[in-house]
Amino acid sequence: MGCAEVAGHLIGYHFATLEEAERDGIETHLLGCHACLGTYLALKRTSEQRPLEKPSAAVKARLRANVAAAFPEKGPRPARVTLLARRIPLYQGLFAVAVAATLALAVPSILREQQHAAIGDGAAQIDSARERASAFQIY
Repeated sequence: MGCAEVAGHLIGYHFATLEEAERDGIETHLLGCHACLGTYLALKRTSEQRPLEKPSAAVKARLRANVAAAFPEKGPRPARVTLLARRIPLYQGLFAVAVAATLALAVPSILREQQHAAIGDGAAQIDSARERASAFQIY
Protein backbone atom coordinates (compact mmCIF):
# COMPACT_ATOMS: atom_id res chain seq x y z
CA MET A 1 0.00 0.00 0.00
CA GLY A 2 1.15 3.51 -0.73
CA CYS A 3 1.10 6.50 1.62
CA ALA A 4 -1.82 8.15 -0.22
CA GLU A 5 -3.95 5.00 0.02
CA VAL A 6 -3.11 4.52 3.71
CA ALA A 7 -3.93 8.16 4.48
CA GLY A 8 -7.42 7.63 3.03
CA HIS A 9 -8.07 4.64 5.29
CA LEU A 10 -6.60 5.83 8.60
CA ILE A 11 -9.98 6.89 10.05
CA GLY A 12 -11.51 3.53 9.15
CA TYR A 13 -8.47 1.81 10.65
CA HIS A 14 -8.80 3.81 13.87
CA PHE A 15 -12.50 2.97 14.29
CA ALA A 16 -12.00 -0.69 13.19
CA THR A 17 -14.41 -0.53 10.24
CA LEU A 18 -12.04 -1.99 7.64
CA GLU A 19 -11.86 -5.52 6.30
CA GLU A 20 -9.19 -7.81 7.74
CA ALA A 21 -7.00 -7.68 4.61
CA GLU A 22 -7.04 -3.84 4.49
CA ARG A 23 -6.27 -3.69 8.20
CA ASP A 24 -3.29 -6.00 7.80
CA GLY A 25 -1.98 -3.93 4.89
CA ILE A 26 -2.24 -0.67 6.85
CA GLU A 27 -0.54 -2.20 9.91
CA THR A 28 2.33 -3.43 7.76
CA HIS A 29 2.69 0.01 6.15
CA LEU A 30 2.56 1.85 9.50
CA LEU A 31 5.39 -0.31 10.85
CA GLY A 32 7.63 0.73 7.96
CA CYS A 33 6.59 4.35 7.28
CA HIS A 34 7.31 6.91 10.02
CA ALA A 35 5.40 9.70 8.25
CA CYS A 36 2.14 7.71 8.07
CA LEU A 37 2.62 6.49 11.64
CA GLY A 38 2.99 10.09 12.80
CA THR A 39 -0.16 11.07 10.88
CA TYR A 40 -2.06 8.18 12.47
CA LEU A 41 -0.87 9.03 15.99
CA ALA A 42 -1.83 12.70 15.48
CA LEU A 43 -5.29 11.61 14.27
CA LYS A 44 -5.66 9.31 17.25
CA ARG A 45 -4.55 12.00 19.72
CA THR A 46 -6.96 14.55 18.22
CA SER A 47 -9.91 12.17 18.30
CA GLU A 48 -9.26 11.17 21.91
CA GLN A 49 -8.73 14.71 23.25
CA ARG A 50 -11.58 16.40 21.44
CA PRO A 51 -15.06 15.70 22.80
CA LEU A 52 -17.65 14.47 20.35
CA GLU A 53 -20.01 17.11 19.06
CA LYS A 54 -23.72 16.59 19.49
CA PRO A 55 -25.72 16.41 16.26
CA SER A 56 -27.80 19.42 15.30
CA ALA A 57 -31.60 19.45 15.28
CA ALA A 58 -31.61 19.24 11.47
CA VAL A 59 -29.47 16.10 11.53
CA LYS A 60 -31.74 14.55 14.18
CA ALA A 61 -34.85 15.37 12.13
CA ARG A 62 -33.31 13.88 8.97
CA LEU A 63 -32.33 10.74 10.87
CA ARG A 64 -35.84 10.36 12.30
CA ALA A 65 -37.34 10.81 8.81
CA ASN A 66 -35.02 8.17 7.36
CA VAL A 67 -35.86 5.70 10.13
CA ALA A 68 -39.60 6.35 9.70
CA ALA A 69 -39.27 5.77 5.94
CA ALA A 70 -37.31 2.55 6.43
CA PHE A 71 -39.66 1.22 9.11
CA PRO A 72 -43.20 2.42 8.40
CA GLU A 73 -45.47 2.44 11.41
CA LYS A 74 -48.10 -0.25 11.33
CA GLY A 75 -51.33 -0.16 13.25
CA PRO A 76 -51.54 -2.19 16.42
CA ARG A 77 -52.55 -5.77 15.85
CA PRO A 78 -54.97 -7.39 18.25
CA ALA A 79 -53.15 -9.59 20.73
CA ARG A 80 -55.65 -12.43 20.36
CA VAL A 81 -55.08 -12.76 16.61
CA THR A 82 -51.30 -12.86 16.94
CA LEU A 83 -51.52 -15.37 19.78
CA LEU A 84 -53.70 -17.76 17.80
CA ALA A 85 -51.77 -17.29 14.57
CA ARG A 86 -48.46 -18.08 16.23
CA ARG A 87 -46.98 -21.49 15.60
CA ILE A 88 -46.37 -23.58 18.71
CA PRO A 89 -43.08 -25.51 18.80
CA LEU A 90 -43.40 -29.30 18.96
CA TYR A 91 -41.82 -29.61 22.42
CA GLN A 92 -44.36 -27.20 23.91
CA GLY A 93 -47.26 -29.12 22.36
CA LEU A 94 -45.92 -32.45 23.63
CA PHE A 95 -45.43 -31.00 27.09
CA ALA A 96 -49.02 -29.73 27.15
CA VAL A 97 -50.32 -33.17 26.11
CA ALA A 98 -48.22 -34.89 28.79
CA VAL A 99 -49.51 -32.53 31.50
CA ALA A 100 -53.12 -33.04 30.38
CA ALA A 101 -52.72 -36.85 30.36
CA THR A 102 -51.13 -36.82 33.82
CA LEU A 103 -53.96 -34.73 35.21
CA ALA A 104 -56.59 -36.93 33.52
CA LEU A 105 -55.10 -40.02 35.18
CA ALA A 106 -54.37 -38.51 38.59
CA VAL A 107 -57.52 -36.51 39.28
CA PRO A 108 -60.00 -39.46 39.49
CA SER A 109 -57.83 -41.38 41.97
CA ILE A 110 -57.38 -38.26 44.10
CA LEU A 111 -61.13 -37.66 44.12
CA ARG A 112 -61.77 -41.31 45.12
CA GLU A 113 -59.34 -41.02 48.02
CA GLN A 114 -61.01 -37.83 49.20
CA GLN A 115 -64.44 -39.50 49.05
CA HIS A 116 -63.22 -42.46 51.08
CA ALA A 117 -61.64 -40.16 53.63
CA ALA A 118 -64.82 -38.06 53.87
CA ILE A 119 -67.03 -41.11 54.38
CA GLY A 120 -64.81 -42.69 57.02
CA ASP A 121 -63.94 -39.66 59.11
CA GLY A 122 -61.58 -41.95 61.02
CA ALA A 123 -64.35 -44.35 62.21
CA ALA A 124 -64.25 -48.07 61.41
CA GLN A 125 -66.40 -49.14 58.49
CA ILE A 126 -68.40 -52.32 58.22
CA ASP A 127 -68.56 -54.12 54.91
CA SER A 128 -72.22 -55.11 54.68
CA ALA A 129 -71.87 -56.80 51.29
CA ARG A 130 -70.17 -59.90 52.75
CA GLU A 131 -72.09 -62.97 53.84
CA ARG A 132 -69.99 -63.61 56.89
CA ALA A 133 -69.02 -61.11 59.48
CA SER A 134 -65.34 -61.17 58.57
CA ALA A 135 -65.14 -57.46 59.12
CA PHE A 136 -65.49 -58.00 62.86
CA GLN A 137 -62.42 -60.21 63.20
CA ILE A 138 -59.76 -58.96 65.50
CA TYR A 139 -56.25 -59.59 64.40
